[in-house]
Amino acid sequence: MEARKAAYDILDEKITPLVWRRFLAYFIPTAAVLVLLAHWFLTSQFDEAERLTAANERTTVLLERQFFEDEIAALAADVRFLSDYATGCLEMKELAVCPRELRKAFMLFAKEHPTYFQMILLDVSGQELLHVENVNGRNVGMSASGLRSQAASPWYVSALEYSPRVWISSIKFSDGANGLSPGTPMLHASRAILDEDGRTLGVVVIGYDGSMILQMIAQHELASTGWHYLFRSKGPKLRGPTLGKESSGDLSETFPELWSDISRSKSGTRVTKNGLFAYETVCSTADKNVVSRVLPVLDECWVIVNHVPWAAIVPAWLDYAPWVGGAALLLVAAGMWTWARTMVRRHQAEKALRMSEERMRTIVEAAGVFIWETDDKGVITYISDMVREVLGYAPEELIGQTLTMLMPADKVSEYSEFFLSAVAHKLSFRQREVDGLTKDGRRIHQALSAVPVEDDSGRLIGYRGSTVDVTERKKAQEELRESERKARAMLEASHDAMIVIDGNGSVQFWNHAAENMFGYLEAEALGMDVHVLVVEEEDRKRADAGTAHFAKTGEGPIVGSIGEFQARRKDGTVFPVEHAVAAFRMHGAWYAVGSVRDKTEQKEAEKELQRLATTDSLTGLANRRHFFDGCRKEIERHKRYGVAVSLLMLDVDLFKKINDTWGHDTGDRVLKEVAAHMLLTLRDVDLCGRIGGEEFAVLLPETDLQGAAEAAERVRASLENICFILEEGARVCVTASLGVAEMGGSEDTLQELIKRADDALYEAKETGRNKVVVKA
Repeated sequence: MEARKAAYDILDEKITPLVWRRFLAYFIPTAAVLVLLAHWFLTSQFDEAERLTAANERTTVLLERQFFEDEIAALAADVRFLSDYATGCLEMKELAVCPRELRKAFMLFAKEHPTYFQMILLDVSGQELLHVENVNGRNVGMSASGLRSQAASPWYVSALEYSPRVWISSIKFSDGANGLSPGTPMLHASRAILDEDGRTLGVVVIGYDGSMILQMIAQHELASTGWHYLFRSKGPKLRGPTLGKESSGDLSETFPELWSDISRSKSGTRVTKNGLFAYETVCSTADKNVVSRVLPVLDECWVIVNHVPWAAIVPAWLDYAPWVGGAALLLVAAGMWTWARTMVRRHQAEKALRMSEERMRTIVEAAGVFIWETDDKGVITYISDMVREVLGYAPEELIGQTLTMLMPADKVSEYSEFFLSAVAHKLSFRQREVDGLTKDGRRIHQALSAVPVEDDSGRLIGYRGSTVDVTERKKAQEELRESERKARAMLEASHDAMIVIDGNGSVQFWNHAAENMFGYLEAEALGMDVHVLVVEEEDRKRADAGTAHFAKTGEGPIVGSIGEFQARRKDGTVFPVEHAVAAFRMHGAWYAVGSVRDKTEQKEAEKELQRLATTDSLTGLANRRHFFDGCRKEIERHKRYGVAVSLLMLDVDLFKKINDTWGHDTGDRVLKEVAAHMLLTLRDVDLCGRIGGEEFAVLLPETDLQGAAEAAERVRASLENICFILEEGARVCVTASLGVAEMGGSEDTLQELIKRADDALYEAKETGRNKVVVKA
């Protein structure tokens, strides 16, 4: 620390203009490139944002115009329809009769079109013949006393003027006198009624609620980033940022910079200092010379303008770009300044470090290490006085000699080859162990560490290093390794799996028997969690629960005990094992050693003994004792829960004759065939047993007498099919007689049930054999 502080003190005193020259030489061009890249990036981002906004607003204003035109077209079509419909009535009926008939049609039409708040039929003089209005959601026809003249109304005059085209009025706002709420936008559409000769018979007028048009524009405005306006060509704007009021100011006053473009072009997109504008005009020709029954005449044109201010176009993060750019330049400047300063420091620090070399030699020698230096040929140019205590030589005896003088003769060639390789590649080495030779001829172990020494041009001029006597340490290490080899040999010789784990459950030792038992090689198991390797996943949480406690105390639920659990092999198979675990402490930490023995063969032997004790050796069915034990349990269940249970007794017909005629081997074959057919015919839950020589019994759980009789009949029919040919050519066929009984009330006993079934069996044999008899 003192050497480093001295070096930095010298450095701070030596900061010169060289640092500034080096810094400016690299920073200025780097900063210029960064500024150009930032300008290009910001410009491209701005242009892309403007392009995307223009495309979006252009699409939106086109959709708004299309919606507007579709509404106008639909209104015009309805007016044409009503005028054509009225033409037929006015031609064929008297003028006083026709309104009554048209009233129903107008009322029905108004009901189907709730946006039409008014429907009027005028005669040729402009007098109302029919007037239907939507009042509070109800269509009401005006009485005769309420009909008035509309001869001076614009929709009457314009309908005659532009006949036969439909005339559409300008948009007005309701004063509340026509059934609409005050402030509701509205317009009227009218058309002259003409007969086949072109004579005017009257006029049809429809009042249209224009709220939908303005609401459509408002909805698009909500999805947009700017403001949407609707202007009239003959008056103030109909809609600005708020809906439902007629605002002052026409298009030329509100957007003077846009007015010249709109006056020349009816649609387009323009960018001004106030932002981006997209506009479309809804208009039609009012030229009387245009002959068209489809195109309506609009009393005025409407201009839809979508305005997005620059604040909504420019991405918000661009506002921070100058600050980010400035911060980046400051970071680059700081980094380059640090780099330039480091270059100067490095040069100055080299001098400061050389000043502390002598001090470091003193410290090293105090630690029992001798320092040496050689040239590039390995000739000693310096060696510290500590060599006297380690090797017995005076330093002056070794100056000019090679390091190989301090090594046994049989190691000189090996060391010389190593030193030449290190020189050729300028290698450093640390704690390389070599054999040494003292002045009195004793062989010792040494550890060498060295670094190459170069001149200012980078040419290797020698090595500087240290040597320490490690003889005692090597001896202790060898004794420890020998002890470990003996312990490992003992563990490896065990036929049981021997496993050592640390306090975290990680495997530290895994013998050959463990490899064979669990399928994991030692290299795979070391460092792994022993529970992950050998414990079933559903048991792992319980096994892991004691790990933390064991790591602190060396105690656990299985430590110091013998137990069993289901282990898992690498291939996923599960098998029973017995384990014994002991804990020991080493280097301040708890470890556990465990022996694991595979219990598979023992468990299978126990299972086989259990099978032999409960089954008949010839047929594989339950033996007499096991069968009646099962009967008692099922009868207990019958008495407790009231479930049905039945017993079936079976005896092979004429079995003694088969034995006497064909021998016991044939008799045994018959018994095996009978047992096999019974198992195939009956359910898995049914308990089949051989209770005598040729006598069998079947316990039928949850089966009443009728079900038991049906099961007995299936067994009888199945046994009737048993026929086989002996080697002598004789044909042997089998039949059986069966008796069936059901367990009665709770007072009934197993002995009584057996007696009833046995009586039924006896009756079956006495009355002809090969039959089933049921005893209630």
